[in-house]
Amino acid sequence: MIRALSSRIANELASDALDQNLRSVIKDAHDYLYRIWTQDLILSCLLRTPEEDKALYHDPNHEPGVHCFGRGADVSVRFMSSAEVSGLCNTINSSWQYDPSRPNMVVALYESAGHQDSTAPHIHLQTHPATSRIVKIAADAVQA
Repeated sequence: MIRALSSRIANELASDALDQNLRSVIKDAHDYLYRIWTQDLILSCLLRTPEEDKALYHDPNHEPGVHCFGRGADVSVRFMSSAEVSGLCNTINSSWQYDPSRPNMVVALYESAGHQDSTAPHIHLQTHPATSRIVKIAADAVQA
């Protein structure tokens, strides 16, 4: 089950404001957690206003981030082990490419409480207009 930490997040999840690729990434993250660890995915943040984004980053000149455009989601890791966190990030990043023109960027990243822009440890999921699913071809399906 995909759970939301608040009614606001539940309403945002049910709205049309989220990017379709982000919805697919959230579903993939949930499917992995449930299949491997029998654990629910808990969303702690979806949409933010530009004002909320600026306040979080403590920078009045901060440009609105992906949460302001329906392309960002935060997943609570409160009840996850380090193996679950790294497994989830690795699974998502091996299945999705954030932006082909910036191969160093990833779709899933862990942000600790010590991270300057984080209020609590979480997995940040993000998409870009160029985000795409990585097509995997089984080695035995390739014909010479």
